[in-house]
Amino acid sequence: MTTLAIIGAGEVGSQLARPDAVAFVTDLYDRIGYDTVDNSPLRESWRTTPGTPAWHDHARQDRARLEANLRAARRVARP
Repeated sequence: MTTLAIIGAGEVGSQLARPDAVAFVTDLYDRIGYDTVDNSPLRESWRTTPGTPAWHDHARQDRARLEANLRAARRVARP
């Protein structure tokens, strides 16, 4: 099963946090055949940008691999 990272809008406890939205998208993706990993909050979205392990493996990741790739990501200074 293909696994996708999803990202809620903000920090837990902030006005932008939307755990209900993450739950909705998780359910929707599950219904159409995708597994998900919550990569919230939004400030962690860099973990799925070009150059990260999650980006390179995006077509072949199951849940465990995506979780490992998100943990393995390291910030890269961009010029």
